[in-house]
Amino acid sequence: MVVKNQALLTEKAELRRQGQLAEQTEQELAKKSQVFQRTIKSLVRQPVASIDDSLIVQAHVVGGACLAKKSQVFQESIKNLVKQHSCCQH
Repeated sequence: MVVKNQALLTEKAELRRQGQLAEQTEQELAKKSQVFQRTIKSLVRQPVASIDDSLIVQAHVVGGACLAKKSQVFQESIKNLVKQHSCCQH
């Protein structure tokens, strides 16, 4: 009975340690995930602003309605991608 009790105590300690390690790993992965999400958001937002501005300027310089329409379609598709990305994060 004493031997069985000792074996159970050892197993309990091992399981507790594995639980602690799993919890630490989960916390580290959550932190990394948050950092990655922030990085993705900033990368998605930065190019959109610069690309939108450059396309608008090109549309005005060229004066072509076709380019302006392409710019508008591009902006809408970028907005849709951002919406899809933000929906997936909830």
